[in-house]
Amino acid sequence: MVKLIGIAVILIVSALIGNHCAENLAKRTSTLKAVDYMLEEMELLIRFRAANVYEIIDSLHNDPQLEKLDFIKYAAEHSDENIPFDRLWEKSISEYNKSSLKAEDTALIESIGKDIGKSDLEGQISIIKLKKNELSALIKNSEKEYTGKAGMYRSIGILGGAFISILLV
Repeated sequence: MVKLIGIAVILIVSALIGNHCAENLAKRTSTLKAVDYMLEEMELLIRFRAANVYEIIDSLHNDPQLEKLDFIKYAAEHSDENIPFDRLWEKSISEYNKSSLKAEDTALIESIGKDIGKSDLEGQISIIKLKKNELSALIKNSEKEYTGKAGMYRSIGILGGAFISILLV
């Protein structure tokens, strides 16, 4: 009886591990899409309100669709500390829990803060469009990766648990 309970626990835990790995892939895609929305909003704020970087951060912080991007909250909360915006952005990204993001995703997000606010309005809009193109490729890559690997992770979790269970019987 104890052996059966142990086997059931192993199966459940391994299935949960596989599901967790698959959810990380979905979370990456979701986060990248939120960053894409953030870039859209930044472009609108620059184009139509000629907002400076601190006004942009404040506006983004108040947008409920961007709540999952914790680095915006951090940047908004620390924007009054007389820290140059590029350093503030970099620090907020490093404080952000980015476990589901790849290094290339993080590098792109960091580069947004380094480039925004350092040129005229048209230059900033051009930078945002360039970043959106780069981000579009990352989103397509993450969606493709999710489609190709999520099911595999779930299956490996279940099959790995079944394999261990068979070894224990």
